[in-house]
Amino acid sequence: MGVVQINTTNINIFTLFSQGNFSLEELSLYLNLEKKSIYKNINSINSFLKDENLPLITLNEGIYSLKLSKFQWENLFRRKDFITSDEIIDYLYLKFIHNGFINLESEKERLNISRSSIIRYFNDIKKTLEINESQYEYIVGRGLKLTFLSQTDKNIFSKKLIKFFIKCDFSLNHSIFIIDLIKDYDINKLLNHLYRIFKALNLPTTHFIISFLCSLHICIKVFGGFNFKRDYSYKDFSDIENIIKSNLKDYDSLYQQQIFYFVISLKRDEINFEPSTLEKAFKTIEEIKQKFNLNNLNPFLEKMLLKKICFSIFKYENHIFKVKSASINNKEKVLLNILDNILKKYN
Repeated sequence: MGVVQINTTNINIFTLFSQGNFSLEELSLYLNLEKKSIYKNINSINSFLKDENLPLITLNEGIYSLKLSKFQWENLFRRKDFITSDEIIDYLYLKFIHNGFINLESEKERLNISRSSIIRYFNDIKKTLEINESQYEYIVGRGLKLTFLSQTDKNIFSKKLIKFFIKCDFSLNHSIFIIDLIKDYDINKLLNHLYRIFKALNLPTTHFIISFLCSLHICIKVFGGFNFKRDYSYKDFSDIENIIKSNLKDYDSLYQQQIFYFVISLKRDEINFEPSTLEKAFKTIEEIKQKFNLNNLNPFLEKMLLKKICFSIFKYENHIFKVKSASINNKEKVLLNILDNILKKYN
């Protein structure tokens, strides 16, 4: 193991380089860091890479790159010390709610971090649970037991799983600890069934939808899932229901039912995001229409834009790094500056 300490910023830089090559300006933008800080981090990373006998980050014509093989990337991201603060908190939060119990001493050993560190991380989780009015109790000599889970924490549990599945889809950097937590759910097998359902129904799908449906499978086992049933009649959709039941015959009937209600909402072109996310997206669209004089925007295109903005807000708020290096012309810079001002207005 290298003598250089791998911190959250360094891991985020590794995650970016596993997706492409970047200029210093792009790294500064994506990491929200001063350029001089990025220089220091790159030097630190190169010291680590040298200790590990791996290729170094290089600079060629203003573009930084790190050329590792897929095998080398996978080995790096499998390391237990390659985990960010956010990933530790996500893992502890998911495990506590999934199991209904947690022993911080055991988790300290599993994560190979200090007692003060795990207490600090879990204090953040306790604050979240208390604000959301979930309840837990301390069992002397054993650990913490969850006694009541609020609807807000059910939503957060689902979002953290969605975040994990989305990252698994495009990045080699995903938590080995969460993989171990959910290994009994056989997600790869479920993915095959879900894709067959969408193909049979001739329904377009996205990484977000599939990730949500994978998370729903776990949510149903933990707390019964969510209520997607609406006030309209479902009698005209028996053929869809049969396709879902046929493909998911080995799964819980409640999962089949909730998938059915959710798919019908997709067929009806409803937007399945949290009200707070939708509110931000609606405000953003109104600003965009005003700034670009798009008051007569085609309703179909407006709905498509709304969905993309909702997904972008979700990725931003959940620190999902999915980026690419691209040259931007002056007109595009003007557009991005306007969008940036709109987003700053709504934080």
